[in-house]
Amino acid sequence: GRAPPPEAVAPAVAAADPLVGRLWLREDAGAPAGELRIFLPDGNLLMSSCVETYRIARWQRLAPDIVRWEEDGASVEAGLQLLGATGLQLELRLRGGEHQLQHYRAVQTERVCPDLPR
Repeated sequence: GRAPPPEAVAPAVAAADPLVGRLWLREDAGAPAGELRIFLPDGNLLMSSCVETYRIARWQRLAPDIVRWEEDGASVEAGLQLLGATGLQLELRLRGGEHQLQHYRAVQTERVCPDLPR
């Protein structure tokens, strides 16, 4: 009596990461108008705003609540203080030990940058 062959088991699908594949719009006063971050599943991070050209950086998750990306040759680490379907708080650990808390909300509606003074 040989044992039956093991059933093919489908790999467990990780729950969708709420950070990934969303448009995150920054809400902090004093931040550049329309500042966006989009963490893509392929490891690219798109950063842009209404006043800056876009930047594409590589990002990775170091821990469930820590992400890192490269910016101008420097690594930026950010703690995910809050991550939900509609809100994101990133605590950036900047050079010199400074911390900066940034608040974002998920955007799912059409948006156009306002006309900026030239």
